[in-house]
Amino acid sequence: MSENRYSELLNKLDAFTRKYYLNEILRGVIFTSIYVLVLFLFVNLAEYYLFLSTTLRKVLFYGFLFSSALVFTRFVLLPLFRYYKLGKIISHETAAEIIGKHFAEVKDKLLNVLQLKKMENSSDISLLQASIQQKANELKPINFALAIDLKQNRKYAKYLLPPALILLFIIIAAPNVITESSKRLYLNNQEFEKAAPFTFIIENKELKALQNTDFTLQVRMEGNSLPAEVYVETEKQNFKLKKLSANTFSHTFSSLQQSLSFNLQANGFRSKTYRIEVLAKPTIASFDVRCNYPAYTGKQDETLRGTGDLSVPLGTKLSWLFKTTNTSQVEIKTDAQTFKLSPKESDKFLFETTAKQSLRYTVFISNNETGIQDSVNYSLNVIPDLYPTIEVSEKRDTSNKDYFYYIGEVGDDYGVKNLTFHYSIEREDSSQNASRNQVANVPIASGNANARFTYFWNLKEIGLKPGDKMNYYFEVWDNDGVNGSKSTRSSLYNFNMPSQRALEKEIDAQSDELKKDLSASMKQAKDLKNKLKDAQDKLLEKKNLNWEDKKNLNDLADKQKELQEQLKEIKDKLNETLKKQEDVNPASEQLKQKQEKLQELFNKVLDDEIKKLYDKLAKMLEELNKKDAVEKMSEMQMSNEKLEKELDRMLELFKKLEFNKKLEETANKLEQLAKKQEELAKQTEEQKENAANDKQNKNADAQKQEQQKQLQAEQKNLQEQLKEATEDLNELKKLNEESKSEQDMKEAEQNMETAEKQMDDAQQQMEQSQNQKASQNQKSAANNMKSAAQKMKNMKNQMEQDALAEDMQALRQLLKNIMKLSFEQEGLMNELKAININNPKYVQLMKTQQKIRENSKMVEDSLYALARRQESIQSFVTKEMNNVNRYLAKTIAHLEDRYISNALSDQQFVMTGYNNLALMLSESLQNMQMQMSESQSDQQQSGKPSAACKKPGKNNKGMPNMSQMQKQLNDKINQLGEMMKREGAGQQGNREFQKELSKQFSELAGKQAELRKALEKMNQEQNKDGKNSLGNLGEAIEKMNQTETQLVNKQLTTEMLKRQQEIFTRLLEAENAQRQREEQPERESRTGQDTNRKMPPSLEEYLKQQQQQADFFKTVPPSLKPYYKQLSEQYFRNLSE
Repeated sequence: MSENRYSELLNKLDAFTRKYYLNEILRGVIFTSIYVLVLFLFVNLAEYYLFLSTTLRKVLFYGFLFSSALVFTRFVLLPLFRYYKLGKIISHETAAEIIGKHFAEVKDKLLNVLQLKKMENSSDISLLQASIQQKANELKPINFALAIDLKQNRKYAKYLLPPALILLFIIIAAPNVITESSKRLYLNNQEFEKAAPFTFIIENKELKALQNTDFTLQVRMEGNSLPAEVYVETEKQNFKLKKLSANTFSHTFSSLQQSLSFNLQANGFRSKTYRIEVLAKPTIASFDVRCNYPAYTGKQDETLRGTGDLSVPLGTKLSWLFKTTNTSQVEIKTDAQTFKLSPKESDKFLFETTAKQSLRYTVFISNNETGIQDSVNYSLNVIPDLYPTIEVSEKRDTSNKDYFYYIGEVGDDYGVKNLTFHYSIEREDSSQNASRNQVANVPIASGNANARFTYFWNLKEIGLKPGDKMNYYFEVWDNDGVNGSKSTRSSLYNFNMPSQRALEKEIDAQSDELKKDLSASMKQAKDLKNKLKDAQDKLLEKKNLNWEDKKNLNDLADKQKELQEQLKEIKDKLNETLKKQEDVNPASEQLKQKQEKLQELFNKVLDDEIKKLYDKLAKMLEELNKKDAVEKMSEMQMSNEKLEKELDRMLELFKKLEFNKKLEETANKLEQLAKKQEELAKQTEEQKENAANDKQNKNADAQKQEQQKQLQAEQKNLQEQLKEATEDLNELKKLNEESKSEQDMKEAEQNMETAEKQMDDAQQQMEQSQNQKASQNQKSAANNMKSAAQKMKNMKNQMEQDALAEDMQALRQLLKNIMKLSFEQEGLMNELKAININNPKYVQLMKTQQKIRENSKMVEDSLYALARRQESIQSFVTKEMNNVNRYLAKTIAHLEDRYISNALSDQQFVMTGYNNLALMLSESLQNMQMQMSESQSDQQQSGKPSAACKKPGKNNKGMPNMSQMQKQLNDKINQLGEMMKREGAGQQGNREFQKELSKQFSELAGKQAELRKALEKMNQEQNKDGKNSLGNLGEAIEKMNQTETQLVNKQLTTEMLKRQQEIFTRLLEAENAQRQREEQPERESRTGQDTNRKMPPSLEEYLKQQQQQADFFKTVPPSLKPYYKQLSEQYFRNLSE
């Protein structure tokens, strides 16, 4: 029962809510109507009396609509939505409060019922229901809707009446106020004229003007009241019209570019908007020319803007794109034809063609609207593809006549394609086929318009022989993609290879010139020595040095520098001569080694020792140091004397080498001639047999005669070659006399004379068709030439063996004398240490030192005499001898001045020098013994493969033997150390003991040197491939060097004994590595291939010089002994600093 009462109560509340929102709607309609009427009157009246502009009219019109819609929404639409329960409406509690305020008997009862209903679930239900039932019964008779009185809205409706009456009055009394203003507000984009007492009349028939022309506006005024001034108003500015009469005005617009809108204004009144239409002339706003160049030109396609004068390559595809304004037609006319262009797009015209020839063209443009036509002239220049160009300059390598290189430049307007080198050979021997035209590609940067190139050419690579002729040229091709590639050739070059005989004559002439140069340089060195002696004598006579002394010294320095330059030129000539000899007539391996030694010796002659002495002397003269200057001049004299002797040695060795080379060449020539003569004899005999068989055939006579003539020509050619060999023999006799070698060549000469006679007889017999007799003479001549060649070779071998044996005997005696001098010098040192300068025996010691010097001079003479015959004696041997002489002279001078300490120091240098000389000469003796052994082995195994050709590692017992020898040497060093400890302490003054001790030190140093040298050789041979299969033996070699140095200086330390054991251990490791290597499968050996030079000789020579300079400062000659290696390394380090 209580639920029904509560539902009725809620229904009554809902009815109240609907009436509440209905009242809101009525009130909103009244408020909205009042607002709209008042705002409408305000807007219309304001516009009517103010005659607003279009902008303000837009603001008022849209402002009116917006605000009215806003008010209508707020006061009418929102209550209407809530009336239908759309959106947020008032709650039952709010409605209960409104009802309670209106009905006094209700008060809070209705609100309490709603609150009690919410508490129904949390309290005593029966009690709450009873309370709700009670209050609902009390509220039942009350109609809640009566709380809303709709009639109350009448008090608001009275405010609607005044604006409505005003609007009605205006509509009745002056409707135009509403209608006109409303119209202008509604048509807010349109301009309206304010009613004025006059009218603006445009006198111009039409408001049109051509672009870029002036336009005069004519205005006439009509009306009751005419203005005194009239203005024209544009978007940018206002202009005052020129008054022509009381009612006519005008204004000129200058150079109109575009259409113009304007108003006329006078006395605050404005006309409607007028517009002057500007008719544009037909113009080309812009145009582009698209140039698609042929691909081979390498030019990037491009677009040219605003230019019609073109210069393009032949074959270029051209596309004109004209962008016009007010243009209906474009024409392009040439001398030959006219092209009418159709518009591609709006105001765009396209014309395409291919550039084939140069021409002039005109572009015409027109406009249908104006009928005006304009034109502009242009030119098209078509550039044809030109022929490529080439410039070549030929250079020859001064160090090698076989090397040619070319520097050139090729060019083409659009890039070169390729460059080729062509050559052909005409053989001197007509029996050989001439080489056809050979082609080689020359690398260049293809596609470049200009390219420089270098091309290296080695005549040996093409098989050019003496007497051949060669023609060659370069040819360059362009990359013409339109007409096909075109080519241009360089000048035709010719080269005539000198004949074999001419080359030999040229070499002989160079050898003679070289000998003359050596003799002249030797004489110049001698003159410099004498002048230095004279200058030294003058200085000794003077108390003080002056400017003239400095000038004389500078003159001598310049002459010394000139001599050094001459020696460098001689060195280059020597290398060139030897190389040319090798190219024309390759020498045997033995002679090649001698040539290399001679070149090595000459390289060591060219040092900067004298130059440094001159520099030091100049410094001393600047400091006016007379004593040191005289001493330096003495050293310079000795250096020049050494240089003189070295040059003399070079000359003698060169003569000897030249004789041996000529002897070998002559013997080889005779062997080749003998072989050719035997072949010709065989052909001659066959010709006789063929003649007998063809005796009955008359047709064979002509062929027989032709073959007979050919045989006679070949025989005559061999006779000429034999005459040349005879000339070579005569030259040999001359060289034999120059070298002071009394070799008997009579037997060989007799054989050659006999062969020559027999060849003459054979020639005569062949002319008489006696081929059988001729063949016999030819064979006999061949045998005689073979015999002569063999006798020459035997003579050469015997001469070398005899000379080598004699020199070895002289070298042994020289070693004995040097060792004797060393012991004598050592004994003299010991005696000098124990004597006082006032002792009468002191004078006797000075005489002994003088005698040692005299004996040393005899040794020096013998040494130089031997060095003139043997190239195996290194140049630093003579240099060491020179140092010994210098220290001997200083020792005697100190002894005379009674400076014992200085004398002892110099004596130590002398003794060390003797020991070093002994070691060096001992090594030279070993080399000579090895040379003799190899020479004898070659003679015994003539015709058999050389042992050097056997595979490395097979039957090689070198490493085990070396480790055993090193162990034996270590044992001897240990024994020597024990002997020195045991007996040395009590026998320090025993001269015999010291002599024996020095001898043992010297022998041990020599044996260590032999082992070190053998190890170096083995290291080079076994590690040729760079893989270090035996490991790095360099460390062991360096330790051996240190041992040699200490043994030479008679030093025996614990550190050295430890180092010797390390050397032995390293050799054992290398022995094990060698054994493992031999157990591996045999590897196939391959002959190294020569790599051709690819760069220009001048550049290669420059790089070579740079490398030589670097090597000069970094390397030490491998054959130097340890002591000299250390000195040499220190010397090079000082130079580099």
